[in-house]
This record gives sequence, structure tokens and C-alpha cells, in this order.
Amino acid sequence: MSPGGWSVGVVVPARNETATIEACLASILAAPLPAGSDLWIVVVADGCDDDTAGRARRALGARGEVVVVATGNVGAARRVGARRALDHLDQTQGRPPERTWLLTTDADSTVPGAWIEAHLGHADAGAEGVAGTVAVASFSEHPTSVPDRFAAEYVLHPDGTHPHVHGANLGARADAYVAVGGWAPLRTGEDHDLWNRLRAGGAALVTTIEAPVTTSGRRTGRAPSGFAARLLELAPAPVAVEAPDLVGSWRAATTSTPSSHRETSTSRPSAAAPPPSGGPRSPPSLAVTSPWGGSPKPTPARARSWRRRADRRPLARPWACGRRSTPPTWCAPNAPDTASGSPGPRASAPVPASSTPPS
Repeated sequence: MSPGGWSVGVVVPARNETATIEACLASILAAPLPAGSDLWIVVVADGCDDDTAGRARRALGARGEVVVVATGNVGAARRVGARRALDHLDQTQGRPPERTWLLTTDADSTVPGAWIEAHLGHADAGAEGVAGTVAVASFSEHPTSVPDRFAAEYVLHPDGTHPHVHGANLGARADAYVAVGGWAPLRTGEDHDLWNRLRAGGAALVTTIEAPVTTSGRRTGRAPSGFAARLLELAPAPVAVEAPDLVGSWRAATTSTPSSHRETSTSRPSAAAPPPSGGPRSPPSLAVTSPWGGSPKPTPARARSWRRRADRRPLARPWACGRRSTPPTWCAPNAPDTASGSPGPRASAPVPASSTPPS
């Protein structure tokens, strides 16, 4: 370590983090500092409508400050916090930017005890930017397959390096940070943007698996397309289940006929032979081919209907029943026989004109 020590500024953006901000700040304050180094923490309460700012002030005491903004932009919030931290360290410590280290983490995260020392160890070795890793505190809000998929995707190289960049575990030397313009006001991806500009500016960058930061595995994050959104992408896609076509199945079942129930013949039964002359007339054959197969069977209901029709007799003429006083002129058979003086074959006794027809 350099005998002059380091000025260390830690920036924590927060939005409605009353449940986690105290644990986050407690872990930072508990991390030991190298001898001769100083620490200043800046919490940027961005658009909070809860007691995040109040809890942060009580937790920090005299070792930090809370800045209240309403940007709704994590990149802009980190930029405000970095500016306040640099100003405070410059005014109170007076160290040059080459001996000032800016760290950043998230309000839903906790840092390990060796976090600050691990970053400053690389800074003493000449690093101008350090990107660390994260570990998920809990996957309880995700499907059971997500932890394995996260472990398989989260690549860590055998030499202790990795390809990841997280705003929850990122540090840069003050002069390199200022040289590339600092944090950009991006709603998401601000950490990758700063890292890429440091690389493009020729800064000495280090990725390390030392001192990983533990972050929440919540499903709803504060930055769109941030770490929480990435965890959601690891969940298996829901399987589309097509609803059964109940109406179509019902129609098919009611309109189709199994092969065993189809008629074996479509020919109609032949008419019965006429009876001998003078013999009794019998009803025609009413046997039909059974739709269920087998030999033809009679149809009793149809036979009874035929008998009813055969037994019908002509109804008496209405004028023969007393409903009319005289038959119509066109009905000659019911007129009186003038030759014999007798009534016609179906005529009954004449009904007086004054009589009332029966009801």
C-alpha cells in the first residue's frame, strides 16, 4: 500500500429502498480501510416517496451525506453522487485525483469485508478501473431452474478474471473517471457505458473475482433492463397450451357414425306380393333393414299405424246427421228416389226446417 493512503468515495443510488438501505450502508461502514485512508459515502435518494433518505442519514452519521434528487435516472444519480464525493474529498483531504478512488454499489446489495481493500490493492498495482462480480442473495422469487441457469451463464475464468460489469461492484481512479467524462445519464447500462469509455481511453482495467458483492434476486428492479430483468430472462418460457375445441369435438361426436353402426344396405324392402283374388287383404311388409346390422326386423309402431288407416270408415255426411236441412244439389246419391218414393240410400228422416241442429 502507498504510505500516503487513499481517499475513497462510495456512491449508492437508491429509490424506495427502506427495506435494504440500512444493511447496505452497514456493510460499507464495516469494511476496513488501509492505514491512512479516508472514506466518504454519498447516498443519492432519487425520487423516493418513502423514508429511504431518513434511514440513510441515521445510518451514515458523520461519515457520509444524503442527496435528494428526482431524476428517475440511475446514470444521472451516480453522476451526482460522484461529483459530491469528489468535492468533499478534495476539500477535506486534499489528495490528488491519482490517490482518489471512486466506488459504486447498489442499495439492494451488501459488500463483503474485503471489498474496499481488494479494490485498492489493484489500484496500488496500477489499475485505473476495477470490475468485480456479484452473487445473488436468493432466488426465491424465481423458478427452481433459474439458479442453475445463472451459474452456467455467469462465466468465471480460471485465472480469476471475468467478462462482467456491474454497477454494484465497480471502481475507478478519479483522474481516469474525469478524463472520460464520468457517468453518462443513462437509465440503464450506465456501468457498461463507463467501462467501455475507460477502455477506449486507454485506462488500465482489471476484472477480478475477489470480494463479490451480494445483491438481491428480486424480480422488480429499479433500472429497466437491469440485473433483475436479466434474471427474469433466465426463467423458462411458458409453454403455450392450446385450449381444446369443445364445440368442434361435440359436433364431430354427434354427426359421425361409427362404422359398426352404419347400414349394410341402402336398398328399400320390396313390396309384398298381392293376395289371391277374393282373399283377405294383408298389410304390406313393413320389415326394414336394421341400421345396427343383422336380419331385418319388423316395426310394430308402423304396423299399428297401417291398421288404423285400414280400419277407418267414411264419415257420415253432415246433412245425414241433422246438421243441414237439405243436401246440396250436387250430392245426387242422397236425394230422394222420385221413382219409388223412398229416400236415398244414405238419407235419413227429413229434419224440420224449424228444428234446431244438435250441438
